[in-house]
Amino acid sequence: MKKFKCEVTKTYNYEIEIDESVWTGEELKNWSKVFQDVDDLQDIAEILAKMKTNYESGEFIEGFGIPKINGEIPFVWNDPEGKTVSKEININILDEYCDVDCEEI
Repeated sequence: MKKFKCEVTKTYNYEIEIDESVWTGEELKNWSKVFQDVDDLQDIAEILAKMKTNYESGEFIEGFGIPKINGEIPFVWNDPEGKTVSKEININILDEYCDVDCEEI
């Protein structure tokens, strides 16, 4: 049986839009009490960016719901009309790149 050592490097580039009329200072305080400390919308964007790397489009992200992707409501199998989508959050996927270095060992 052959064995291979593979190193996978992924790069994600997102542009995240958050409606500040929904994610107010008061909302950030309330969110912080339940999830993790945040000071501003940049903290929220950083958390969203990190979490998005582990979630597919149309998947529920704990603390945020289902964000729009590239300005569109993603298909949600149990909600085809997108009623559970967090329309105040949009993640524009600018680039997702995967590189694999593989060698036989």
